Amino acid sequence: MAYDNKNGDGSYSQFNAGIAQMQRIHELQSRINDCNVNLKALNVEAGLNNYEVVFNSLNSLLNEVWPKLGKEEKEEAKKNKEAIQSFLDKVNLFVKSGVSGKVIVMEDKWILLRNAISNYELIVKTLLDAHKMNSPSEEGEGEWEY
Repeated sequence: MAYDNKNGDGSYSQFNAGIAQMQRIHELQSRINDCNVNLKALNVEAGLNNYEVVFNSLNSLLNEVWPKLGKEEKEEAKKNKEAIQSFLDKVNLFVKSGVSGKVIVMEDKWILLRNAISNYELIVKTLLDAHKMNSPSEEGEGEWEY
């Protein structure tokens, strides 16, 4: 959807909501890719661990495609999102060692979370592709919907 906006000098500029949406999707995917390098690391900018930044970014990506999803797609995505959120709410991945006070990662729980986030990422990115909200996979193949 394009909007014409009259500028103060009498000229017009055009705002295209589809272009803005593609920019948001691009920025979210870039953030996910950057954080996937080390999911356990603290993201100083966000004040969260990278796995939390990835999960939040995937939720934002899901929100971008949500209006285009069918009932079954919504149910699957929501089920995965809620399962991860429930896990994060209930499980402490980092604990202090009683002897040294050093923070350690609960590896068995970490592996479950890492796999769940990876699966959720595949689901969300597949939905973006299925609804043509991702970049075309080959030059000239498909076009973005605005």
